[in-house]
Parts: sequence; C-alpha cells; structure tokens
Amino acid sequence: MKNLKKHITLLFFVCIAFSCSEETLVDQVTADTERGLVLRTLTDSNSFDIFDTSGTWSVELEIQDQENGAFLSEARLYFTFVDNNPEPEDVSSTETLVNTYPASSFDGTGQFGLPTGTVSLTYAEALATAGITVADVLPGDQFFFRLEGELTDGRVFTNNANGTVAGGSFYTAPFEYTETLDDGVEFEIINENRNVVDITEGATNDPFSITISIDMSDEDFVETDFLESVTVYRSFSDRNIEEPEDDLSEGESIFREYDLATDFTEEDGVLTLTYGFTQDELYGPNIEFSDLLVNDQFRLRYELLTTDGRIITTNEADTEYYTTYDVFECVQLNADGPFPGEYTISFTDTFGDGWDGARFDVSIDGGDVQGFTLENGGEGTATFTVPEGTTTLSVVYVAGAFEEEHVYTIFDPNGNPAASDGPNPTPGEVELLVCE
Repeated sequence: MKNLKKHITLLFFVCIAFSCSEETLVDQVTADTERGLVLRTLTDSNSFDIFDTSGTWSVELEIQDQENGAFLSEARLYFTFVDNNPEPEDVSSTETLVNTYPASSFDGTGQFGLPTGTVSLTYAEALATAGITVADVLPGDQFFFRLEGELTDGRVFTNNANGTVAGGSFYTAPFEYTETLDDGVEFEIINENRNVVDITEGATNDPFSITISIDMSDEDFVETDFLESVTVYRSFSDRNIEEPEDDLSEGESIFREYDLATDFTEEDGVLTLTYGFTQDELYGPNIEFSDLLVNDQFRLRYELLTTDGRIITTNEADTEYYTTYDVFECVQLNADGPFPGEYTISFTDTFGDGWDGARFDVSIDGGDVQGFTLENGGEGTATFTVPEGTTTLSVVYVAGAFEEEHVYTIFDPNGNPAASDGPNPTPGEVELLVCE
C-alpha cells in the first residue's frame, strides 16, 4: 500500500512538471511567432466588358493584423495585362504599380470592428496602364491584380507564389485576382431542323436551316455600335483514313458572309438571320457522298467582325461560335416492330402560350388513344412507354391553330431524336426512326 501511494505521488508531480513545461513552451512559441497581415476579401466586383471603357473592377477589403488593423502603413495595387490572343502581336504588359492606399483610406468598420476599404481600377485606367487601346483586347485576355500590404515596421505581405490564405467563403485573402475578359455578346446559333449528315440508304436529307441570333435588347449593351458582320467558315475532318486512301480533310474556307446592317432583321433589340444550305453545298466542290463514312465531321465556325477590326470567335466545339455536323448512318432498331422503352415528346411553342389545340395521339397495339399536348407556356415534355412485345405503335400529329408556332422532337428510349418537325408540322402519322 505504501509503495502504491509513493507511485501515485510521484506520478502527480511528474504530471505537474510536464504541464508547466508544456505551458512554458507554448508561451515561448507564441512570443517568438511573428504575426503578419491579412487583407480579407469582403466583396469582389467586376463589370468589365471589352467594348465599354467605363467598367470598374473593385475589391472591398478588411484589414487584419496584430493591432486590429492599426499596424497597416499602406496597401498597394499592381496591374498586369496578359494577351492570350497574341496574333498578330503579343501586347502583354509588365506589372505596374497603379495605386497606393494609405491606412487612412480604410476608414470603414466591418462586422468585427476591423477597418475596411475599397481598392479599384477602371477599364480605361487598366488600358492606359498597359499602354494599349480597347481594340487590342479580345475575349480570353486577362487582367491580373496583385495587392501588397506594408506594415508600420516595414514588413511587406503579398502573393508571389500564386497561393492564398483561405478558409471557405468567409476567410479568403488571395492578395491576387484574375479577371478573364468576355465579349459580352449574347450570340446564339440554332440548328432549326438537324445537325447530322445522314448517309442512311433512303434518307431524304432536307436542306439545313440555321438561325443566328444576337441579343442587343439590354440598354447597357454598348456592343451595338461595334458589331459589323458575321463570317461563316467551313471545314471537314476525314476520320476514316486507311492506307492507301488519301486524307480528304479540308481546312477552313469562307462558307457564308453576312452584314449586320443589311442581312439581319431586328425585333425588340434582337437581331436574327435565318439561312439555309443543301447537303451538297456543305460537301463543297471536292467531297462527294460516296467519300463519307460514319464519324466524319463537317464544321462551321462563326466570326464576328467589329468596326475597330477585332475578331470575336472560338475554335472550341460546343461553344456559341462553333457547330459540328457528324456523318451518321442509322442501324434501325425498330425496323421489324416498335422498340420498347420510354419515349419523350419535347414540345416548343415559339409564342409561349401552349399548343393551341394541337396534340399527339398515341395508341399501342390498337388500344386506347392517349393524347399529349403543351397546355401552356413555351416548352414542355411528356412521356409514353412502349412495353416489351408490342407489335404496333401509332403516333399521330393532330394540327391546331397557329401551326407556325409549333415545333417538336420525339426522343427514343436511348435519348436520341426519333422524329422532329416544325414550325408547321405535317399532320398525320409520325414515322419514328430508332437507331442503334
């Protein structure tokens, strides 16, 4: 028992000694730790439009240091322009000091009693700093902003390693901000009837119909005075090259040219142009129907030319200025009978008030007729299911009023278009083509 008491007493003093030692160590580390500066981002605002020099970039900051913001001497803002469209000349700038903000500039008080203030730079100031004009700026170019904070003891804090002080949405202090510039143009290409080149035997391949839309209805849309014309470029990619066959791929060449002032129509601030072309026109003078195989691809790229000579476009598929037309051949899955599964009808009414009495009547194996329509609005969907073993399927389009407003696509169980029509869809039995 005596030995047990001795051991307990010894353990007690060891714990006290360890605790005291640990507290002393913590105090020493705390005393020896050099505290720095955080410029916490409260708000980050960017209203830059490559055409409008009145836009302003600004950041609201909260000052955090060991004296609750009183240790700040000044903050400095640096600017760099990065030209990501270097043809014909790279006009990227070197980093330049644009503004110095003394501690007195941060005269606001934040939620936690710390000083706050705003640093900013206008688009016009950014251009002047970089030594460029608005005509040198294209979509994809970048503005870099870097902050420095200097304390009263002369220490400087910034971001020279592209890192950040971060802790979720509340706590972010990157010291550096990047703004990638956009053209601000609401440009849209709509394939009105199809986006494939069908080489299936017996395919009709009606002429392509394309609508180009440029929305200028926003009163702040300054691009109205800058946009001049649209040029369409065509190219072809031969994806089925086998020895000793030649590669039939073709680079870009001008396919169509349109002037915004004379070729487009304007309604409620939206410019539109609908144009068409046959499949033979898409082939061009050197490609024939017999040359095409599945997965070959035609491409159309759209360029906007501005009055000051800038070209706005993209070279990336699935972007607003770029469309593709894949060569397609249907291996029909419903040649011997209805293909089972869920079908989806996608309705569109261009006026936005429903289908005005038009509908689809669907009957399976001669059973009850199901009616499907768009009751109201501009878009909607409906589904019907074809069971396994179905022998007959009837889908009938019944016309209503204002047929020029009605457009539809029926998607098969694999999610592929099986039928589409409109405006002014053809009344009567709809042929569904379900392809592998």
